Amino acid sequence: MTVDIADTGVATDELKAFVERIERLEEEKAAISDDIKEVYAELKGRGFDAKAIRKIVALRKPARDTIITVIREAATTQQVGTPAFWSHVAGELGVDRDHLSDLIDEYGIVVAVRLPEREGAV
Repeated sequence: MTVDIADTGVATDELKAFVERIERLEEEKAAISDDIKEVYAELKGRGFDAKAIRKIVALRKPARDTIITVIREAATTQQVGTPAFWSHVAGELGVDRDHLSDLIDEYGIVVAVRLPEREGAV
Protein backbone atom coordinates (compact mmCIF):
# COMPACT_ATOMS: atom_id res chain seq x y z
CA MET A 1 0.00 0.00 0.00
CA THR A 2 1.34 3.44 -0.95
CA VAL A 3 0.82 6.32 1.47
CA ASP A 4 0.52 9.80 0.01
CA ILE A 5 2.63 12.38 1.86
CA ALA A 6 -0.18 14.90 1.40
CA ASP A 7 -2.48 12.61 3.43
CA THR A 8 -0.02 12.20 6.30
CA GLY A 9 1.05 15.84 6.58
CA VAL A 10 4.63 14.71 7.21
CA ALA A 11 6.18 17.16 4.75
CA THR A 12 3.83 20.07 5.47
CA ASP A 13 6.16 21.90 7.85
CA GLU A 14 9.18 21.32 5.64
CA LEU A 15 7.35 22.50 2.53
CA LYS A 16 6.04 25.55 4.39
CA ALA A 17 9.60 26.41 5.47
CA PHE A 18 10.81 26.21 1.86
CA VAL A 19 8.00 28.44 0.64
CA GLU A 20 8.66 30.99 3.38
CA ARG A 21 12.38 31.06 2.53
CA ILE A 22 11.57 31.66 -1.13
CA GLU A 23 9.16 34.45 -0.19
CA ARG A 24 11.80 36.14 2.01
CA LEU A 25 14.40 35.88 -0.77
CA GLU A 26 11.94 37.34 -3.29
CA GLU A 27 11.35 40.27 -0.91
CA GLU A 28 15.11 40.78 -0.54
CA LYS A 29 15.56 40.60 -4.32
CA ALA A 30 12.85 43.25 -4.80
CA ALA A 31 14.49 45.48 -2.16
CA ILE A 32 17.89 45.15 -3.84
CA SER A 33 16.32 45.90 -7.21
CA ASP A 34 14.75 49.04 -5.74
CA ASP A 35 18.13 50.07 -4.27
CA ILE A 36 19.79 49.67 -7.66
CA LYS A 37 17.07 51.77 -9.30
CA GLU A 38 17.65 54.48 -6.69
CA VAL A 39 21.39 54.53 -7.44
CA TYR A 40 20.74 54.88 -11.18
CA ALA A 41 18.22 57.68 -10.50
CA GLU A 42 20.77 59.40 -8.25
CA LEU A 43 23.55 59.22 -10.82
CA LYS A 44 21.17 60.41 -13.55
CA GLY A 45 20.19 63.31 -11.31
CA ARG A 46 23.86 64.21 -10.98
CA GLY A 47 24.21 64.40 -14.76
CA PHE A 48 25.61 60.95 -15.57
CA ASP A 49 24.30 58.83 -18.43
CA ALA A 50 22.48 55.91 -16.75
CA LYS A 51 22.38 53.88 -19.98
CA ALA A 52 26.15 54.17 -20.37
CA ILE A 53 26.72 53.22 -16.73
CA ARG A 54 24.54 50.12 -17.18
CA LYS A 55 26.73 49.14 -20.13
CA ILE A 56 29.90 49.67 -18.07
CA VAL A 57 28.51 47.52 -15.26
CA ALA A 58 27.64 44.76 -17.75
CA LEU A 59 31.09 44.89 -19.32
CA ARG A 60 32.82 44.63 -15.96
CA LYS A 61 30.98 41.45 -15.09
CA PRO A 62 32.30 38.50 -17.09
CA ALA A 63 29.93 35.58 -17.31
CA ARG A 64 30.29 32.81 -14.73
CA ASP A 65 30.90 30.20 -17.43
CA THR A 66 33.71 32.30 -18.89
CA ILE A 67 35.40 32.56 -15.50
CA ILE A 68 35.14 28.81 -14.94
CA THR A 69 36.53 28.08 -18.42
CA VAL A 70 39.50 30.39 -17.89
CA ILE A 71 40.21 28.84 -14.47
CA ARG A 72 40.08 25.32 -15.92
CA GLU A 73 42.36 26.26 -18.80
CA ALA A 74 44.83 27.98 -16.47
CA ALA A 75 44.85 24.91 -14.22
CA THR A 76 46.34 22.88 -17.07
CA THR A 77 49.45 25.08 -17.22
CA GLN A 78 49.72 26.73 -13.80
CA GLN A 79 49.78 25.52 -10.21
CA VAL A 80 46.28 26.22 -8.93
CA GLY A 81 46.01 28.71 -6.10
CA THR A 82 49.37 30.43 -6.48
CA PRO A 83 49.59 34.19 -6.96
CA ALA A 84 50.86 33.56 -10.50
CA PHE A 85 47.80 31.42 -11.22
CA TRP A 86 45.37 34.12 -10.06
CA SER A 87 47.28 36.84 -11.88
CA HIS A 88 47.08 34.76 -15.06
CA VAL A 89 43.32 34.18 -14.65
CA ALA A 90 42.69 37.86 -13.89
CA GLY A 91 44.74 38.89 -16.92
CA GLU A 92 42.85 36.52 -19.21
CA LEU A 93 39.55 37.97 -17.99
CA GLY A 94 40.76 41.56 -18.17
CA VAL A 95 40.06 42.33 -14.51
CA ASP A 96 42.30 43.08 -11.54
CA ARG A 97 42.82 40.36 -8.93
CA ASP A 98 40.59 42.04 -6.33
CA HIS A 99 37.72 42.25 -8.81
CA LEU A 100 38.33 38.61 -9.77
CA SER A 101 38.05 37.63 -6.11
CA ASP A 102 34.77 39.53 -5.84
CA LEU A 103 33.42 37.81 -8.98
CA ILE A 104 34.39 34.37 -7.69
CA ASP A 105 32.61 35.08 -4.40
CA GLU A 106 29.59 36.59 -6.14
CA TYR A 107 29.14 33.62 -8.47
CA GLY A 108 29.84 31.07 -5.74
CA ILE A 109 32.68 29.50 -7.70
CA VAL A 110 34.66 26.95 -5.71
CA VAL A 111 38.21 26.21 -6.79
CA ALA A 112 39.39 22.90 -5.39
CA VAL A 113 43.08 22.16 -5.18
CA ARG A 114 44.00 18.50 -5.57
CA LEU A 115 46.97 17.73 -3.35
CA PRO A 116 49.56 15.27 -4.62
CA GLU A 117 49.27 11.80 -3.15
CA ARG A 118 51.86 10.90 -0.53
CA GLU A 119 53.78 7.70 -0.73
CA GLY A 120 52.39 5.09 1.64
CA ALA A 121 49.10 6.94 2.10
CA VAL A 122 46.04 4.77 2.32
